[in-house]
Amino acid sequence: METTACSDKVEVAGAAPAVLEEAYRYAYPLVLLDVIKDMTTNVVEPGSDHAPINQLFHARGLATPEMASLTRPNVDTVYSQAYLELASEPVLFHKPATDRYCSV
Repeated sequence: METTACSDKVEVAGAAPAVLEEAYRYAYPLVLLDVIKDMTTNVVEPGSDHAPINQLFHARGLATPEMASLTRPNVDTVYSQAYLELASEPVLFHKPATDRYCSV
């Protein structure tokens, strides 16, 4: 029996790198998004790239290479964003009609 238990441990130890790689691939985007959310919402007043939870913030221009924010993937799009806290109650969001492209 001891040989079987020992060989089971070897199989588990051999699988560890694959399990760690899978855990990293799964968890890294979640952790990164949480860090970005904390950096973006750690303010009292809204600005062009930061706002408290449940408040929109509006970029005033296109993204540039100097921007430190990781939340603007396109350089030809002006973004408005908000991080919503939905644990205690829903948040009502009203989007007025516009003649420009707008995705919510």
